[in-house]
Amino acid sequence: MSADTINALANDIERLVIHKSPLNMASVISTRMRSGATFSMPRLSVLYLMENPKTTKEISKGKLLDANWIDRDLAGSWKSACDADHVGLCKAFPNRALSSIRPAWLVDVKRQCLVAAPEDCSYIALSYVWGSQSTFNTTESDLIHLQSDGSLSGQLAKPIARTIRDAMGLVEILSEQYLWVDTLCIVQDNQAQKALEIAKMAMIYANASVTLFAADGEHANSGLRGLQGISEPRRMHQTIHRIDKDTMAVMTPVPWASGYEPGNDRSIWESRGWIFQEYFFSRRRLIFNGNCIRWECNSAVWREHVQLPPELDSIVARIVPCSFILEGSTPDLSFFTLILSDYNRKQFTYPEDCLHGFAGISLLFSTQLCGGFVSGLPTAFFDLVLLWEPGGHITRRVAKDLARAIELPSWSWAGWFGYVIFPAEPEYDFIKAKDQSQTIRTQGTIRTRFWKSHETSNSTGTPIHARIFDCKDAANSGQLVYDPSWSKHRVSEDSKPDSYHPSRICRTHFYKHEAFPSLEFWYPIPVLQPEEVVPPVVSPYISSTSQRAWLFCDQKPWKALEGYPLLSLRQSDGTWAGALRPHDDLDISGLRLQDPNEPVELVEIAGGYCSETELNIDEESHPERPKSSHWYEYYTVMWVKWVEGIAYRRGLGRVHRACWEAQRGDPFEFILG
Repeated sequence: MSADTINALANDIERLVIHKSPLNMASVISTRMRSGATFSMPRLSVLYLMENPKTTKEISKGKLLDANWIDRDLAGSWKSACDADHVGLCKAFPNRALSSIRPAWLVDVKRQCLVAAPEDCSYIALSYVWGSQSTFNTTESDLIHLQSDGSLSGQLAKPIARTIRDAMGLVEILSEQYLWVDTLCIVQDNQAQKALEIAKMAMIYANASVTLFAADGEHANSGLRGLQGISEPRRMHQTIHRIDKDTMAVMTPVPWASGYEPGNDRSIWESRGWIFQEYFFSRRRLIFNGNCIRWECNSAVWREHVQLPPELDSIVARIVPCSFILEGSTPDLSFFTLILSDYNRKQFTYPEDCLHGFAGISLLFSTQLCGGFVSGLPTAFFDLVLLWEPGGHITRRVAKDLARAIELPSWSWAGWFGYVIFPAEPEYDFIKAKDQSQTIRTQGTIRTRFWKSHETSNSTGTPIHARIFDCKDAANSGQLVYDPSWSKHRVSEDSKPDSYHPSRICRTHFYKHEAFPSLEFWYPIPVLQPEEVVPPVVSPYISSTSQRAWLFCDQKPWKALEGYPLLSLRQSDGTWAGALRPHDDLDISGLRLQDPNEPVELVEIAGGYCSETELNIDEESHPERPKSSHWYEYYTVMWVKWVEGIAYRRGLGRVHRACWEAQRGDPFEFILG
């Protein structure tokens, strides 16, 4: 960059800030550009002081790296330090039932061939982007040959993708013998075995000793650059700045979206759906990103370009997401929602793979959320999670491979690409108190329907057991049955009156469970052991008996939320009835229905209510909404359209209770697709 360019850039900068990063103990340089600036936002940089006699041992120091090659011993030293000093998740996946899962095949890097995975063997897994490159895949026809010593070396290795060959060399540096990589270790034309391996892929990554992440790669032939004698050289750029006579600092560029880690501004790797699951479950990660490497485990984060002081050399990083689920807790939809909101914005070459890519996460959450999943929705809360709404712009997922005949359900988040959210408050209505602090509830969901799942539109349905709602109904009807791990206690006379309890039933007793001594429950709930995982079910259809009504939408939105209009619902005489958030069949403006003069068909999904004093619904301040002294009561309804006798979701809304009960018709059976 010339001096003139630097001066022009400096003139475009309104404000330059150097501040300390809480993530990696560096100084971060950020800028704010002037209005109408010629230059776009320059890249961030992290700035570390370099080692010198004046620097104290208590601060992190920057390291000047070889521009072409990674220290050959560095990754191995990180792995050895973790092996020696770390415990818990760094040692093994704690679930006994899942920790024994192994892949069918592994690459033996010493023998340079495929081998049947030895029982309880240690192996390294590879996560990378396939891209559009043509790469070698294992097929039935060459499976026997690939088990011969040397079949993956020399001239025979040329068709194998560059990233895979580099990973095979790195495995030996890390003192391991086996590598798992999908293209070689899954027989691609054996559909039965392929389906089995894909189903357990999350556990393949969870049980790997280390996962190598080729985050810099745009395709399978990008390689793991910087491994001298194995791969092509990297192109690492750092800048040295002299602060004073004895002090220098090293500056490393970082992208805006990387969390101040060296990386790529337009990482294909970070956008891919399958890689989300691979990263989520990997207990220990060696990441190639931004032309340098980084180690992440549940106890530490070590960076090639940073030298940590001794007291920070091993920090509790808690960056392995699955560790939060494994700790065990009462059912908590908030963490599930957090994970899902990120996952559902990832890309798939085949959109119909989105549920397969989420299968491992569903399996792990099944224990924490009291049961299995149906097409991505936890069954224990099924009546609640059916009420998901867009948290931003969402688009319909459509299967690309027509031969597979997979239809993604409109009633599940899996049928839509984008950010979705679940109702936030009602999920905890079984908790009376936490750590002796009374839990106050101001909103609730009431089950009014029972659901079945179907593999086809004509198949016999399987009942969906919403176990949390089952327990609530049993408590309300006085038919509770619970095991000895629960104890029953009388509500004290001086206890806070339960006027806010979601069921609005005055309870005389509460319950405690031996696994959660700090919690008090209004009723017992299912508590699964870590080994009691429930495989997810994929069903395109669900059915129920419900009631429906036709109402009219205002042509103009009352307000817009997360990119979607909130439209008032009205009876034929113009009386306000409720509100609808459509997320499909909108006109080009995105604020009106395509047919604004036609009535919309609404089907009852659940009942609900919230406190007038603490309303948490979109239409709370609408001037025409009926007011009450304490509770606002409503029904949650789904806007549907029909295709060949199947109803499909187009939006979700709420209708004032009195209005809905006056407008709804007779019960009818219907199928949602």
